[in-house]
Amino acid sequence: MNAAGETTRIQLGTLRLFRGLMALRDYKFIASILAIMDALGRSLPLLVDVIILTLIVGVFYALMGISFFSNSLTRRCALWPGYDQEAGTGPGLPLAVSVQDLFCNSLDNDPEITKGFTCPGVEGYKVEGPPSDLYCVNWGNPNMGNTSFDTILYALLTMFQSITLEDWQVAMYAMIDAEFKISAMYFITLIIIGTFFLINVFVAAISG
Repeated sequence: MNAAGETTRIQLGTLRLFRGLMALRDYKFIASILAIMDALGRSLPLLVDVIILTLIVGVFYALMGISFFSNSLTRRCALWPGYDQEAGTGPGLPLAVSVQDLFCNSLDNDPEITKGFTCPGVEGYKVEGPPSDLYCVNWGNPNMGNTSFDTILYALLTMFQSITLEDWQVAMYAMIDAEFKISAMYFITLIIIGTFFLINVFVAAISG
């Protein structure tokens, strides 16, 4: 009986110790939140300057993207049997975009254009494999029209996606196919400035 009583006391003591540790953990969690809020409150003057700098850089890059890449991502290689390259049109409408999104350089389907990617169906364009009916057409922007540099809002959205490093290389390679290889420098500098510089400035303003 005494042994059972001792066992019960040990179990109750263990439960009380566990509850105390849980309460201590909650206290540390609340203390951490208060410390973070206090740091944010004290860093507000610096954060205002950082936010203004971020807006200036963002608007600058957005306007530059609109100037260079407006409507570039609307061009896609699509299946269009019977397309007349001289007339610049074909019977009916394009049937479907290529299985893999192939962004192209010009709606003129001119093989002399050296920038970007030329669709395999363009006459005079040397490509290995059987003849193709893929021609460059206006198919709309990817991601249900959300990835583009046609307006400043969509440009900022595309930039934000790139800064978060979420499929940023997909947008970069699409722009290389639609324009010039040098277009990659736009995304690379955006990643360097946006991801590695501005975010670290935010952290420094809060921690300081």
